[in-house]
Parts: sequence; C-alpha cells; structure tokens
Amino acid sequence: MTDKKYVGSIEAGGTKFIVAVQDVESGKIIAQDRISTQDPKKTLEQSAAFFKENPVNALGIGTFGPIDINENSRTFGYILDTPKPGWSGTNFKGYFEKELDIPVVMTTDVNASCYGE
Repeated sequence: MTDKKYVGSIEAGGTKFIVAVQDVESGKIIAQDRISTQDPKKTLEQSAAFFKENPVNALGIGTFGPIDINENSRTFGYILDTPKPGWSGTNFKGYFEKELDIPVVMTTDVNASCYGE
C-alpha cells in the first residue's frame, strides 16, 4: 500500500453492489465498479477481489437488510432474516474484516444515506 490514505465503500443493494475507492486527501473517486448481486459467496468474493486490486485503509458498507447493527450482539454485522434468497445469516462485516484485514463499518442502506447527507 502507498502512503496515500484510501477508503472503500460498498452500496450493497438487492440487485447490485457499487464498490468504490476514494482518496481521502483529495476526495476523488479513484476506482469504481458495479457487481451484480448474486449468492453471497460470489458477490462477496467479487467485492473483496475489487478491494484487493484497489487496496484501502478502511471500508464502509451500507447494505440492504435487515442487518444486525447492535455492536454488543453475537450476530453484529450479519444479514438477518431477509427475503433475499441465500443471504439470511451471512456474516457480511466479518467476511470483509477477515479477507481484507482492515477496519469495517457497516450499517443499513437507509442509515448510510442519512450519514451522507
């Protein structure tokens, strides 16, 4: 990794994930991609591969849900009982922490857009 500070983001939707890397100093988006939402294994692997090719210092995720955002819960960072086939019980946050070995912040897509405002 360079001396530059980069942050990553994932807008995780039911049909697509938008993944991006931003240069913290300039605020410029330096890499971006669209990944079709498939089963968790394929979608998370493709998303992690993007960040392995475009390393970041930290990752923020806004995702479809419902998700567990209670930091004291044993399922913190998991997708809960969702109608999206195959996604219930997915350890979303933990997957990226393990694969990328960086801090990961995750919240609902609604919360993420409010933070953006």
